[in-house]
Amino acid sequence: MSGLLPDLAGWALRGGANNEAAEAEATATPTVAIGTLSEDDIRARRLARMLHTPLASNDNGSSPMEIDDRKPPAKVVNSKSNNNTSPMETESPPTNHLKKLKVDSSSTTTNTSKPTKLKVRSIQTAEQKLLRKKETILKNTCGIALSCSVTSSTSTTTSKQYVVLPCDTIAEGVNNMAGILATRLALSPHDPILQTSPPPKGHGLIGYLGVCHRLLGEELKVLRGGNDHRNTSLSEWVADIQKQVVAYAASSLMEPDLFELAKDGSAQLATCLQSSGISSDVSTSITFGTHGPSSSFYHRLCDELQTQDASNTTFQSLIEAVVAIFLEGLSHVETVLDGGPTGSGGGLVWVTAFTSLASHKGAAQAL
Repeated sequence: MSGLLPDLAGWALRGGANNEAAEAEATATPTVAIGTLSEDDIRARRLARMLHTPLASNDNGSSPMEIDDRKPPAKVVNSKSNNNTSPMETESPPTNHLKKLKVDSSSTTTNTSKPTKLKVRSIQTAEQKLLRKKETILKNTCGIALSCSVTSSTSTTTSKQYVVLPCDTIAEGVNNMAGILATRLALSPHDPILQTSPPPKGHGLIGYLGVCHRLLGEELKVLRGGNDHRNTSLSEWVADIQKQVVAYAASSLMEPDLFELAKDGSAQLATCLQSSGISSDVSTSITFGTHGPSSSFYHRLCDELQTQDASNTTFQSLIEAVVAIFLEGLSHVETVLDGGPTGSGGGLVWVTAFTSLASHKGAAQAL
C-alpha cells in the first residue's frame, strides 16, 4: 500500500485527469447542429423525450439528449395577419365560406298560423277508370245515372238530364245491368223520378228501348273500330246490354202486365213502325241498324220474340194486333195520297208502316 499511494500522487501531478478528459472528449459522439436535422427527426426526438424512451443514434451519430430546445419555424398561415398561430393549430376557414354555410332560419320555419292545404290528387287505377267509362256510357245511351256518383252540388242538374237510380257503388250498378234496367223499366208513369227527368226519345217503353239499342250500337261500333285491346271487355259489356234491351222489350210485348209502362205494347210498336217509315230522323227509328238492317232493333226484336215463343202463337198475335192498328188508319182514307184525321197521318203513312213491318221475314209471313 505504501508504494501505491506515491504512484497515484504522481499520476495526479502528471495531469492524468486531464488526459482522461481529453480522451473521453475525443471518443464522445460529436454534437449535431440542430440545423442539419430534418423536421421528422426533430419530431421523433421530441416524442421519445416525452415518452422517456431512449432513442437510438441516427446516421449522424447524434445523441437523444442533444436535442436543441429551439422550435422549428411555425407554418405561416397569413403573413399579413397578426395571428400567433401555433404549429399544432389548424387554419380556420375563410369568412366568405362561413357566410355561405349560414342558413336563413326564416325560410325553414313553418308558418303554423296559416297551414298550407295541399291538394291531393287521387290516382285512379285501371279498374276505376273502366268503371267510370261504363258509367258514362250508361248515361249517354240509356239516360241512367247512379245515385252513388251524384253529389249534392250536382244532384239538381243531373236529375234534369238523367233518371237517377239508387245504387250503393258504381261497380254494383254497372256490373248488374239486368237489375238496373229492370228498375228503370218497372217505374210507374207517375213516378216523381220520371216527372223531373226529360222524357225519353221514342214512343213509350218500346220506343225508349229502341233508342237505347241504337245508341249502344253506335258506341259498340266506335269501340270495335279502335286498336286499343283494353276496349275488348268494354265492348263485350256494351254488347251484353244490347241483348238485355232486346230481351226486355220482347218480354214486355209477350207479357203486357210485366211493366206498367208497356201495358199497351202492341200500340207502341205500331207507332214506332209508323214513325220509322216517314221520319228522316234515324235517332228514333227502330228499323235502322248501325251495321245494316239485320242489326236494327226491330229485326232483333222479332228474332227474340220467335225465340221466346216456341209455338209462334204469341208472335203471330202481336203482328195481327199491329196490322189491325194500321188497317184502322187506312179506313179513314180512300187513296194513298189522301190525308187522314188529325194525328193519324195520311194513306202514305200507313202504307210505309206496312213496309216497315214486313222488313222482317217472320213478320211478313205472319201477315
